[in-house]
Amino acid sequence: RSAVYAPMLCMLFVACRMYVLATTGGAGEPPLWVKASMVVATMGMTFQFLVILLLPATAEQASRHGRLSELSGEPVDVHPMLWAHKYTSNGARSLVYATQVFSQVCIYGGVLGVVLGVATFPPGKTKISAAVTCTVGLSILYFATFLVVWLLRTQLELRMPDRSLRPWKRAALAASDAVRKAPMFAVIFLAARMRALNLDPPLGMPPPWLQGCFYLVTAGLCAEAIFAAAAGYVDQEDEPRVSGGAPMRMHALSHFCEIC
Repeated sequence: RSAVYAPMLCMLFVACRMYVLATTGGAGEPPLWVKASMVVATMGMTFQFLVILLLPATAEQASRHGRLSELSGEPVDVHPMLWAHKYTSNGARSLVYATQVFSQVCIYGGVLGVVLGVATFPPGKTKISAAVTCTVGLSILYFATFLVVWLLRTQLELRMPDRSLRPWKRAALAASDAVRKAPMFAVIFLAARMRALNLDPPLGMPPPWLQGCFYLVTAGLCAEAIFAAAAGYVDQEDEPRVSGGAPMRMHALSHFCEIC
């Protein structure tokens, strides 16, 4: 679970560093508070991994509500569900809850700090490249989607009789499947940018048509996530699937965006 965020965090950090080097002619450093944001986000990942290790040690492996692996949510959930477990003691429950909250504050606070650092760093010799812009955009989409998944799952866990949130949960899960490609796209964007710098230092840029492809891929992934979420929302849980109708159209649009 905790490994889901690591690739996108790495690409966001690399994008920030590349932009600072490009705009300062290879001699600059990110501001201290941006570096601190990177450290904080990394520390949050460490504590998130600690939550994964603490949960089996502090919660009963099986209860009347289900097994530990079932109560923790699906493998796609970055943050495990904690409320339904029966813990060995109140102290263990408080420790797991506090560690989870602290890790989330660190991760999302650190990501926000790095994004703001890229947006506010004073431009020097070059503006923000398409590769960096698209990587930051994909990072925002990626982390926001998984955060919404956790928030909706937590609300459903605390308000089980409330079925009004279930369509939103299906929408968020469908969108999370779509955005899983984002880290690999970011790798391709930044690799192309590094190749351009290698061929034409210190300010080399990919050709305009390639930069246009960066924006097209980013826009396509955002559209795919939106259409996938719409398909998940209108889809009917616990009912037979039928051909045609709104779910089929939303799935078709989502696949079309994926092809683009």
